[in-house]
Amino acid sequence: MFAFKLFFFRNMVKKLIITGLVAFMAGNSAYSQNKNIVVLGSKKSEESGKKSRKKYPSMAVKVSALNFIAGNLPICFEKEFHNFALLVGAGPTFHRFYDNSYWSSLLDDDDAVYSWGKEEMSNVYNPFTSDIRPKFQYSPSYYLLVNPKYYYNEEGMDGGYIGVQYVMSQYSYKNQDINATAYNQSGRDRYTDILLQWGAQFGDNKMIFEWYNGLGVRFKDELRYAYATDLSGNTREGTAQIKKSSLRYDLGIRIGFKF
Repeated sequence: MFAFKLFFFRNMVKKLIITGLVAFMAGNSAYSQNKNIVVLGSKKSEESGKKSRKKYPSMAVKVSALNFIAGNLPICFEKEFHNFALLVGAGPTFHRFYDNSYWSSLLDDDDAVYSWGKEEMSNVYNPFTSDIRPKFQYSPSYYLLVNPKYYYNEEGMDGGYIGVQYVMSQYSYKNQDINATAYNQSGRDRYTDILLQWGAQFGDNKMIFEWYNGLGVRFKDELRYAYATDLSGNTREGTAQIKKSSLRYDLGIRIGFKF
């Protein structure tokens, strides 16, 4: 009888041990599966984040579609910093087809500084005041642009924005066929523009379109050809330099692509 009870007790202990091992192994397997699920979920989240960053580019390259009228063609790069962005550009200057301040800047002789100094002249002639305007032979020079922006409609390089545009530019040339002497005199016009800017930018994840307005001030440093007659009746040729400021309005369009 005692032997039977001992045998029965041993069988019960074995069953309990086996049942416990099975339960432990099942629980450990479930925990491992759950852990793998979490890890896989994390990887999916990271991959979706990478795809999201690729889906919304944070840089763009653009060209100004109307700047050639003013004689410059900068290439611009823009970098996004959430709602803020920074646009920089550089390019050459060449023949100007239009500039509303170009012909009127030397009409006031009192503002000009002449290369012959304070020597008294009987007459001073400025070809820019006459109807016969001189011919120009332009040579390449520079155009530089810095433009921080704030996009107030949406995050990123989309929607309406306000900004400050800072531009430095120079136009270099020679005057030709001004009078009977056909005097060739080099000249240059330097401009510094500081403008309050507003505009908008639209597009998809590849192409981009931007229009903008700007209102501010232009600082001029212009060097032009001039000639005069001294008290002895001799013709003196040289330059006239003028430094002044004026109101500046800017309107433009840029097109390009994001990357």
